[in-house]
Amino acid sequence: MNKRTKSWLAGLLGAALAVAGCQAHEPVETAMVTVPPTAEPSAEVAELVRAHNAFALRVTRMLSPANSNLAYSPLSATSALAMVQLGAAGTTEQELAEAMGVPSASLPALGVMLRGLTGAQLTSAQRVWLASTTTVLPGWSKALLEHFGGEPGVMEAGSLEGARSTINRWVKSQTAGAIEELLPSGSLAGPTSLVVTNAVHFKGRWARPFDPADTTTASFHVNGVAPQEVPMMHASRGYRYGAAEDAAILELPFEGDAYAMIILLPTAVNGLVGVEARLTPEGLEARLASMAPRSVEVALPRFTVSSELQLSYTLSALGMPSLFKQGDADLSGMDGTHDLFVSAMFHKAIVEVNEEGAEASAATGAVVKRRSLNTATPFVVDRPFLFAIRHQATGALLFVGRVGDPRLGMKGI
Repeated sequence: MNKRTKSWLAGLLGAALAVAGCQAHEPVETAMVTVPPTAEPSAEVAELVRAHNAFALRVTRMLSPANSNLAYSPLSATSALAMVQLGAAGTTEQELAEAMGVPSASLPALGVMLRGLTGAQLTSAQRVWLASTTTVLPGWSKALLEHFGGEPGVMEAGSLEGARSTINRWVKSQTAGAIEELLPSGSLAGPTSLVVTNAVHFKGRWARPFDPADTTTASFHVNGVAPQEVPMMHASRGYRYGAAEDAAILELPFEGDAYAMIILLPTAVNGLVGVEARLTPEGLEARLASMAPRSVEVALPRFTVSSELQLSYTLSALGMPSLFKQGDADLSGMDGTHDLFVSAMFHKAIVEVNEEGAEASAATGAVVKRRSLNTATPFVVDRPFLFAIRHQATGALLFVGRVGDPRLGMKGI
C-alpha cells in the first residue's frame, strides 16, 4: 500500500476454541454487512453503546504499559466475543454478560447495533471455522447468521498449518491486505474444534485534507520524556475543540461526517497515565460535549501504530476466567457438550495516520496544515496522546489507541 496516498485503519480479532485438530478449506462466502448508520439511536442502542464503550476503555487501560503505542479495535473484539457468548451457558455465560455489560437476551440487538456501525468506509466480516468432526447446534448457527452475519465454514481433518493458512488468507482479504497473519505459527497446535474470527477494515478521507507541503520536522516528547524529531503535520482552521484542566480534545471528521477521529491531548508532557486512568465512558462523553467550533492551530505527528495481542489473560482478569479453562468453560450452546473452551484470543490492529486524505475529504489518521494569520487556539501534539475512531451518530468507539512514540509500531504486548 502506498502510504503517501492512502490512510486506513484495520483491526481484527480471532478466537480459537480448542478441542479437535483440523485443516481448513474455503467456506461459502458470507455477504459483507454494510448497513448505513442511523441518525437517531434508540434508547436500547444507546445503552448498548454505553456498555460497549465501557468495556472498550477497560480493555484499553489493561493492554500495555504507560505511554507505549497501542492500536485496538473494540468493534472487532466485541463482535467476536458476542458470537462466543451466543453459545455460552451457565457460569461462562454469566461472566461474559457481566464483563461486557450485555445480557444474553440483548445479543440480537447488539448484533443489529454493531452491523449498523458499518458503511462505505467501514466493513466488518465474521467467520466461524469448524473442524470436520464438530457438529454445532442449529440454533447457534442460525443465530450467528441472523444477528451477526457469520456463517460456519468447515475445516477438514489434516494439517493444522493448512487450516491456519486458510484462515489467515481470509483475514488478509477482508482487511485489504493490512493484516497478513492473524494466527501466528503454532497457534492451532493441539486439538482445535473451531476458530471464531472477525475482521474490521476502515478507510476514510478527511473532510478537510492536510497539505503535505506544510509537514515539517518538530520535537515530540517520546514516552513523555526525551524530545525526538518527528514529521509534524500542520493546519489552521475551524474544528470542534474542548479543554479541561488535565487535557484538551479535538475532533477531526472524516468525509461524510459518519465517523471522526478524536485526539485527547494531556496538558502535562507526562500526563497520559493519569488522563487514561481517569477516563470513563461518562468522562469521555463529558469531554466530547464540551467541544465547540473554534479556530484551532493544529500540529499533529504522522504515525503508524500496530499491535499484536493475545487477549486471554486480559479478558480473564476482566471477569471471564472460565471461558479459557478446560473443564470450567460452558459453551454447550455451540455443540451441546461441555468439551469446548477458548484456548486463545488473538487480536491485531493497525492504525496509519498521514497528511494524505482526499480533496475535500479525509484519510484515516491525523494530518495538519500551515499556521494562519488569524488568532487561533494552539493544539500542539508534542507529547503522548490518546486517539479514537468514533461512529458519530451513536458514539460507539471503533478503534482506540495510544501514541507514545510516533516513530514506531508496536508488537507483542
